[in-house]
Amino acid sequence: MNSKTVKKSDVIIVGSGAVGNATAYFLSKAGLKVTVLEKDTVANGSSVRNGGLNKMNFRGIPELSIGMYGVNEIWPMLQKDLGVDIEYETTGGYRNAVTEAEFKNMETFIPHAEKHGMHLEFITGNELRKRVPQFSDRIVGASYCREEGRANPLKTTLGLYSKARELGADFYDYEKAVAIETVKGRARRVITEKGNIYEADAICVAACFGSRQLLNSVDLDVPFTHALCEIFVTEPVPRFINEIFIGSKGGYYGHQTEHGSFVFGGGSRIGIFQREGNNVEYRLTHNNISSGVEGLVEVFPCLKDIKIIRSWSGWHDRTPDDTICLEKFEEVPGLFTACGFSGHGFGISAPVGKVMSEMILGQPLGADISGLRYDRFMPMDAFTGDDRFK
Repeated sequence: MNSKTVKKSDVIIVGSGAVGNATAYFLSKAGLKVTVLEKDTVANGSSVRNGGLNKMNFRGIPELSIGMYGVNEIWPMLQKDLGVDIEYETTGGYRNAVTEAEFKNMETFIPHAEKHGMHLEFITGNELRKRVPQFSDRIVGASYCREEGRANPLKTTLGLYSKARELGADFYDYEKAVAIETVKGRARRVITEKGNIYEADAICVAACFGSRQLLNSVDLDVPFTHALCEIFVTEPVPRFINEIFIGSKGGYYGHQTEHGSFVFGGGSRIGIFQREGNNVEYRLTHNNISSGVEGLVEVFPCLKDIKIIRSWSGWHDRTPDDTICLEKFEEVPGLFTACGFSGHGFGISAPVGKVMSEMILGQPLGADISGLRYDRFMPMDAFTGDDRFK
């Protein structure tokens, strides 16, 4: 495409990760002409730099409705419809506590889980080890959630991309969006770093931490910061657990693959060694990898001699309340966003894409997103001065 050429479509999506591609897929399936702009290449960001888990038992309460929408309808549908095995499986999962206070606190989740049709079972540490003897003696109790599971992030993201293209969506790699322009008060155009202009009736920003800068171009701001997660993959060992597992406070999470390797992650201890503006470089060191092994051994002491065979890291966009933001902006008609996934977005990426398509199409939403809206970051009503949260 020649520089500064206006390309028109029904919807522009900024970001070709799992959420952007899912939105493109569902919109294309509905018959809309979709353009997707990606600053790098498809499946190059946090969508494929995670553990592939759907951690329902640790999800924020406002995200439970959309999470269960995914479990009950969207993920099983994608497994059938994409024409590729995305390795989606509902395995169940354990959320483990190492103190009695943590275990007691986890019980506060019960009424919220029941409201959304989740099935929780609370068991003591001894009962947990009867099921999986390899769990550490330090774990005093756990909650088991039947709805938790996993999928392959790379296969999912690429499967959505391929199917959306098959349905007519256009994808442009190395086309970094730098500004949104309004026409007569409505979001209409996206300007790229190359000077190209894309025009549509609706614009959906799903560009991970790049979303904030782009929304700033129309005086909107979703507050989030960069955060880094790292994932380790071990050598294969005899398989002893099918369920996913997480800490009560989310400090670790993982699963054992059908081949026997553990895919394990958590908060990063990676040191940033160069940072200039939004350009951040990082690397894994021997100390970082050692800390990852230590984390896994804390959960399963029997793995104290296990070897790490590969690892990866990825940045995510973390909101102040660790909860995603889904919005149709009243301030700028025609503009939508799905951002702020805070390190646990892959598990709800598919249902988020479906809900964003429903929002753009003006259809009834399949999930309650009232607790995910942008205005939760705006304590004062701009017109009345009233506190929104009273």
